[in-house]
Amino acid sequence: MATLAGASVLLIIDPSAALLFRVVGVIGTTLFVLSIAIMLLTFRKARRLSPWMLVLSGAISVVATSVFFALTGTPLPGAVMMLAIVAGALIGIGWSLTNLLFVDGETVRARGNAWYLAV
Repeated sequence: MATLAGASVLLIIDPSAALLFRVVGVIGTTLFVLSIAIMLLTFRKARRLSPWMLVLSGAISVVATSVFFALTGTPLPGAVMMLAIVAGALIGIGWSLTNLLFVDGETVRARGNAWYLAV
C-alpha cells in the first residue's frame, strides 16, 4: 500500500514517470548489490537440499517467464522456445555440478565454492 502511495506521489510530481522509473532503478540496483554481498558472504555455508526446493525454483522460472510473455504480448516461436529450454537445462546442469554435496546425519546438504559463484 505504501509502495502504491509513493508511486502515485512520484507520478503527481512528474507525470512523465521518468522520476518514478529512476527511483525504481535505484532501488533495484541497491537490492541487486545487496543480494551479491549476501551471496558472497554465505556461499560457503552448507544449506539443506530438498527436492521441493528444486521443484519450486523451476516453477518460479516458468511462472516468471509466462507472466513476462503475457505482459509483453510477444510470444516466441516454438523453435526459439525449445532452444531456450535446452540452453537453460544445460546451464542448470552445469551449475548444479559446481555444488559440493554431502550427507549430514539424514540430511543432504550442499555447499558452494568459487566455481559456484563464477557459473
